[in-house]
Amino acid sequence: MFAAVLAWRTFSDLDFGIHVASGRWIVAHRQVPQTDAFTWTVPDHRYVAYHWLFQVALYGLEQGGVLLLTGARWLLVMATFLLIGDVVRRRHSDPAVAIVCGLIAILASEWRFDLRPELVSYLLIALTLWLLERQRRGDRIPVWALASVQLVWVNSHIYVFGWAVMAAYAIEAVIRTGRLDRWFLQAYGLALLAVFVNPYHLEAVLYPMTLATRMDADNLFARHISELASPFGLRSDPRFPQATFDPFLFYKVFLGLGVIAIPGLLRRRCWADLMLLLCFGGLSSLAVRNGVLFIVATLPGIVSGLEALLPTVTEPGRRITPSRTPLAARWREGLLWGSLAIAALLTLRVVNGRYYGSSLRLERFGAGIAADALAVDAADWLERSVVGRGFNDLNMGGTLMWRDLKHPVFIDGRNEVTGEAFFRRYLELTDPQAWRSRADAGPFGYRFDYAILTHKVFTPLIRAMLTDSRWRLVYLDGVAAILVRTDGPNGHLPPAVLPSPLSSDERFRVLSQVRVDGGIRERVARELWPSEPAPGASFQIGTFLLTAGQWQNAERPLLEAILRSPHAFEAHNNLGALYFRTKDWEAALRCYRHALMLKANAPIALERAAVASREFDAMYGLTP
Repeated sequence: MFAAVLAWRTFSDLDFGIHVASGRWIVAHRQVPQTDAFTWTVPDHRYVAYHWLFQVALYGLEQGGVLLLTGARWLLVMATFLLIGDVVRRRHSDPAVAIVCGLIAILASEWRFDLRPELVSYLLIALTLWLLERQRRGDRIPVWALASVQLVWVNSHIYVFGWAVMAAYAIEAVIRTGRLDRWFLQAYGLALLAVFVNPYHLEAVLYPMTLATRMDADNLFARHISELASPFGLRSDPRFPQATFDPFLFYKVFLGLGVIAIPGLLRRRCWADLMLLLCFGGLSSLAVRNGVLFIVATLPGIVSGLEALLPTVTEPGRRITPSRTPLAARWREGLLWGSLAIAALLTLRVVNGRYYGSSLRLERFGAGIAADALAVDAADWLERSVVGRGFNDLNMGGTLMWRDLKHPVFIDGRNEVTGEAFFRRYLELTDPQAWRSRADAGPFGYRFDYAILTHKVFTPLIRAMLTDSRWRLVYLDGVAAILVRTDGPNGHLPPAVLPSPLSSDERFRVLSQVRVDGGIRERVARELWPSEPAPGASFQIGTFLLTAGQWQNAERPLLEAILRSPHAFEAHNNLGALYFRTKDWEAALRCYRHALMLKANAPIALERAAVASREFDAMYGLTP
């Protein structure tokens, strides 16, 4: 049930548009692309759409509407966990150990429940494990079964993950019997032939070797793209101190369970499970995007290894006999029911939105597109209102490819198409100090007519452009900002209407309406069933204007966010920062006190509240 509700949520994946647009192009042209058809900057670069089959299917689903898209993702996720669960069941694993490990696995992997090609890989890893586990236990598996899996895999994502699983089981078979029987030779031989059945033939077969370089810590992409970074090297955004991302914590817990399980796997001589643990565990430590691959490939093995350390476990392949001691029986029963209770509580939090809202995530339970996360409105406005060639950041590329059919993009998330040389040029362009010369027919020869940027990431660049008289802000929403050249073909567009400043009387009238309840009972009630919505776009706009130096314009949307969501720590904290910078000590003290009622140990709020209190006392002569 917990996995089911997590898989039924709105779409917020930035690569969604890339795959829809690619599938649309393949259907329209009835062939796979050879060079890039979506950028105006690198149209001569090679584009190997090695996941073309997934892209065509995704485009078809997108044409059918969001219910079809959400349903397809739900089926992929559920099929993956059901197959893994059946592998655990066939091993007669201890239910308490299995449920605890499964709950941690779901918590660690749900953030990648996006409708992207890797979701197919999760399912195919699970299917490969299921087939090989059945074959190892004596079931009759057709020799063409693995070949069928590889045929889908090589046309959908990175097929070599399946070969890692297949190699582990083959090596274990050799260790146990001293040879590979006819089934292995025939099944693996057919699977090898299957990977060459793709539109790019040998090039697609060898392509995973090129992509493997992205996992090198010194690689340019790995240093600047978060999903390619190591899970042990991620840093939080100081502007959003409450936006903790729990899946990374649960990944580390799951990895720790894997380390603990190693002695049990050695005791049972589960060589395939041990090899999978070492192989996929190593991959997951290199890049966060590999974490779910590790979880899916190793969950049955970790369960087996952990239960092998329990004193009541019998030999593999036989049903476990529960301990006869009352203490052990109560311990298992408590562990089992406690895990189920936690899963039920988390399910409630997912359904009411608190699970996502507590980490400032924009997904919500239900079917639909998280338009705020994908900047859909900004892309649609750009297509209607702006002409010429422009600059966009990497995060915007996918949505523009999907929604804006008029403008080719500057860059998007297809790193294999971009290449390191152009990506380095892109990074240089995003340097606020160098923007003026490099974006105006400078050393790169670009002259942009417009720029569309996600302001949460690129506020410093936007701030630099706002100080340049050649650029004008013409559009702003909760995700994106669009600027145009005043001396270009879009110079006639009027400036964006920013929120108006507040008077002193209006400010304190609004602040006096805010009521924050920091009691324990009320906090528990908000965690279980929140009665107020998320701060929404006004919070994002206010935070952008604050960090962009537009303090007077930032005040109104931040106050609106607090009135909309009085118990949102970030809104109080950011508004307090605004008043702290403008030295409005009374308002700053009020905001930081509200923030500390919601999060008593917030270090910056504690420090600034003390400063504001001293300044306020000094201003009114209250200092002893």
